[in-house]
Amino acid sequence: MPEIADDEPLPLGELLWYQQRGLAWVAVDPADVPIAYLIADRVDGGIHVEQVSVHPHSARRGIGGSLMNYLADHAKYEKAPALTELALVSSSVD
Repeated sequence: MPEIADDEPLPLGELLWYQQRGLAWVAVDPADVPIAYLIADRVDGGIHVEQVSVHPHSARRGIGGSLMNYLADHAKYEKAPALTELALVSSSVD
């Protein structure tokens, strides 16, 4: 899904909105530079993953999965009744 991977990051103000509500998590490299983030929202009392983004240079290293695992632990801690995500699947039909 290159068309999604090429999307620009969300505007800082929108990311701040999630951060202020405790619904944003960031992974950083050893130099403390952000390389990935996860934002979520509350839906019907549960937590829904809105977006997971990993910098291409840091892809395929399990960073997105680590963020998802952290969110799963957070959802358990909050006793959220559900943790959901919507996975986009690309298919080609000729």
